[in-house]
Amino acid sequence: MSGGRFHYNQNRIEDIVIDIEVVVAENEKKEFPLSEKTIQEFKYAIRALRIAAAYAQRIDLLLSGDDGEDTFHERLKAEMVAMNAWHGTIDSRLPRGSRRVVRRAEDRV
Repeated sequence: MSGGRFHYNQNRIEDIVIDIEVVVAENEKKEFPLSEKTIQEFKYAIRALRIAAAYAQRIDLLLSGDDGEDTFHERLKAEMVAMNAWHGTIDSRLPRGSRRVVRRAEDRV
């Protein structure tokens, strides 16, 4: 698989996830840690970004001609199931647009 339609920028999403995970993991060690409320929002962001990265990757491979539509839907569903983000199981705290994308994908499958 090569992709390239998005110039591999979807990989930068995972870099952001890793940075946020480090902040969350090291929060208690800081002299002035972030509040639990803020850390919880960071955790929601990690989930939302992982879902976004998966969508970007699957769409990239489809639009680059590496995957066909059937493969796109199969692999997208497999990734969403693995993240417990398929068929309405996506966390309701995600931004409204994120929930809408998952619902739209469900409707087409």
